[in-house]
Amino acid sequence: MTATLGIDLASRAKKTAVCEVNWVDGHALPAPPRSGVDDDELLELMDRADWVGIDAPFGWPDAMVEAIHGFANGRPWPTDGVPERLRYRTTDWHVHDLIAQERDTSVWPLSVAADKIAVCAWRCANLLSRHAERTGRPIDRIGVPAGAPPAPSDAGLVAPHGIVEVYPAGALALWALPYRRYKTTPSIPAAAARAARGEIIGLLRRDAGSWLVVSEAVEHACLENDDHLDALLCALVAYAAATGRTLPPEGHRRKTAQREGWIHLPSPDTILNLGEPTSAT
Repeated sequence: MTATLGIDLASRAKKTAVCEVNWVDGHALPAPPRSGVDDDELLELMDRADWVGIDAPFGWPDAMVEAIHGFANGRPWPTDGVPERLRYRTTDWHVHDLIAQERDTSVWPLSVAADKIAVCAWRCANLLSRHAERTGRPIDRIGVPAGAPPAPSDAGLVAPHGIVEVYPAGALALWALPYRRYKTTPSIPAAAARAARGEIIGLLRRDAGSWLVVSEAVEHACLENDDHLDALLCALVAYAAATGRTLPPEGHRRKTAQREGWIHLPSPDTILNLGEPTSAT
């Protein structure tokens, strides 16, 4: 059995949701997602999971870090180049370009350099640091070994443990599922967002088939809270990364991703067969 943990991280415990999923004989068995999880409990959950998927940036754009460091040390603020390079990481550009290519639509992750998600990233950095201290494993902002084939185990894991950055809306987009308007906002009423989540859950169950077992309790939790749905998606993508079915950085991007972080997006066809062993097992 393999256990994955999905964390929809927020700046505060109240809005932070988690979902634990056990993978048994080709089936994903999620526990009902829940929210209100503080750092100490998150670390305990991370300790007992084999793989963890966190919806939060694992780093900041190199260009932004360099600009701030230089300005703090008396150098002028850079005025050349593309301003978006200060806002977006290499992985953010990759997510946008890949989804545009695959689905002909524009999706941008929130900018860790210029959005409120920066506060969430501070909390994530603290969690990753404390987890590294507890386990003795160094912080790895990519999470998946370079070019490593799945280990010879019944689950086909590329490594026994891993923590990866994930992006639920991006995963939905690549799986050709609705990825907008499922969160309650001032412009999206709660009833409309709930209906959108219901559609997502129904299509997810339809496309996943028998490998995804969604109990009434899990469905209810996801219908009532968009953070819960995101946490479930984080746990599913964590397993895709664990079995080598996400898209890792290649070439020169890998070195950059070791500093900035890397969003793991599932291969588009994983929605159909994620519970099945990989061909390398």
